[in-house]
Amino acid sequence: MKKYITMLIGMVMPFCFYGCSDDVPSNPYKEYDLPIDCKGLNIEMGKAILIQNESDFNALFSSYQNLPPVDFDQSTLLLVKGESPNGIQSIAKDVQTDNGRVRVNITIFKNYTCVMEKWVLGYILPKVKEEQIKLDINYQF
Repeated sequence: MKKYITMLIGMVMPFCFYGCSDDVPSNPYKEYDLPIDCKGLNIEMGKAILIQNESDFNALFSSYQNLPPVDFDQSTLLLVKGESPNGIQSIAKDVQTDNGRVRVNITIFKNYTCVMEKWVLGYILPKVKEEQIKLDINYQF
């Protein structure tokens, strides 16, 4: 019996370290941490807003302190704002590339409270142009 356990461990052990390889490419899309009170940002709702440079960033976020820096030489800050007709239970976010386009899928899972609730999300992307962004926003119970 001891022989079989040793053999089984020898067969399974390599798979335990398979996912720990440094060769796996990292996701080029990172969620940008926005302050909780950023829901009042003056940007259009339901549209992908791209911030491409430091001056536009500073103009938009002038009243916010200590925001994480963005390297605008290599990155674009994507902002999306919306308003749920109900309270928000959770938000599922997914960013993918498809033939040179960036697809942003946002699903707002509503609860049954009768309060309209604003939301805003930010992503740091490799440099992109507005025509490369495809935004899908869905609201579900």
